[in-house]
Amino acid sequence: MDAVTDYATLIDAIPGMLKRDGDVQITSNAALFVQLAEADLYDLLLLRDEETEATLATVQSSAVIALPSNYISPIALWIVIDGERRELRKVQPQELPYDTDNTQPAVWAIDGSNIRFDCPADAVYTVYLRYVGKTTLSQDVNTNYLLVRRPDVYLYACLKQACLFTEDDDGAHTTRERRGGARRFRVLSGFDSR
Repeated sequence: MDAVTDYATLIDAIPGMLKRDGDVQITSNAALFVQLAEADLYDLLLLRDEETEATLATVQSSAVIALPSNYISPIALWIVIDGERRELRKVQPQELPYDTDNTQPAVWAIDGSNIRFDCPADAVYTVYLRYVGKTTLSQDVNTNYLLVRRPDVYLYACLKQACLFTEDDDGAHTTRERRGGARRFRVLSGFDSR
């Protein structure tokens, strides 16, 4: 078995580590195991190296902007006024004041899958959203920060999902214990948790 270095080698390692090479039930579901493992891992970890910035735009007479599809958690939001970036104040959705008049947004909140402002925008503004995003593995995106630094954490999270799928409770327990490295990685690396 090759070292786990990218999506393809991760997919190949799953049946090998389970000693079920050639088992169609495992090989045909390996991508699903990766997807489910990523969901588990992103519940445990918020990685600083997954921070990114998106350039968005308000829509005139609307108070919402859709969040990027890879969004996990907000860091900050700026609006560009007269060529200058100005940070807007973030509040919880239930604390968001709301004005029905079209004006310049000053306050924002995350509301479901949207950024919601305190008012409909009176113009189209450029908005910069700094956030923690996720990079999900696929044939097109073959590696990410966590897989490069801790392939063992990724692999054991996938194996846990495969064991749950095959109703191997002992295997799921063992792989969950080995995946405990994700928690140690988070603590030792100084990464924030949710």
